[in-house]
Amino acid sequence: MNKNVVFTLCYVLSLPLCGQIEWGSVGTKYRYDRERANGNEIVFSILTMTVDRDTMINGKVCQVLVEENGDNAWNWYCDGTESIVYEEAGQVYYQYPESLEFHLLYDFNKGAGEDYQVDLFCPDSGLDGSYFSVQVDSTGFETVDGIELPTQYVRLIDSSGWWFSNTKIYENLGSVDHFFYEEEWFMTTLHDWVRGLRCYESSDGTLLRFGQEEDCDQLTSTLSETEIDLLLFPNPTSNEVNLHLSGVFSWRVLSTTGRELLKRDNNEGTASLSLGGLASGVYLIEIATAGQVFYKKVIKN
Repeated sequence: MNKNVVFTLCYVLSLPLCGQIEWGSVGTKYRYDRERANGNEIVFSILTMTVDRDTMINGKVCQVLVEENGDNAWNWYCDGTESIVYEEAGQVYYQYPESLEFHLLYDFNKGAGEDYQVDLFCPDSGLDGSYFSVQVDSTGFETVDGIELPTQYVRLIDSSGWWFSNTKIYENLGSVDHFFYEEEWFMTTLHDWVRGLRCYESSDGTLLRFGQEEDCDQLTSTLSETEIDLLLFPNPTSNEVNLHLSGVFSWRVLSTTGRELLKRDNNEGTASLSLGGLASGVYLIEIATAGQVFYKKVIKN
């Protein structure tokens, strides 16, 4: 059955199959896992953004999103700690900081095989006027804390046709990775990442946990590279980089704009990364092990 038909039936018949989530009510909170580098140590924290208030713009009831932490770590490339969005007929629009015009951010109505365009909106990003496509591969329902959420499984493709991310979009919540797609294109810095939705709490008290968290405010412990014996050499390199790490790990080579260039899972002990096919420049090596993620810069001559 067509996704839109299913959602319509759910709405009309009030079936439990439909998510019990409304878009953007005042008081709604989104909590994201965040990682920051402090020397050789990765510091974990929780980034909280909340729907602070409603405002009327051009006859539309809009929601003002604020970052409670107050350190500009989400929607990072745009100025300020507030953003304005509104939802209408299953489509969410975001206000551009400079032009103050609204552009499409999410389209919850799209079904398998359909796509829509999202413009890159942050000023001074060097990509103003560029866009990418959100391509819906399939749709379905996922149960989170007992609530079934209509879900789009999507690919993000930039304007040149380059794939740079797979993600899930939950109806009336948005992407499970980042609230704004722009953050999936860029890194906040080479050592600062928002790592995906941890918990969602609506104004009526509905709580959705998207990991193993019992307590949405309880931090993950911190490990240092020294404690897990992480070595990466030679650096700089003209071709091959050796990565030594105790235990099982995976690695990815990323460009400075966050594009995945190379990857390999299920390594153990030592791995050799061949950069011979890449142009000279600076790259980021992401190493994931034992529930922790570390980043190392490497220079290719």
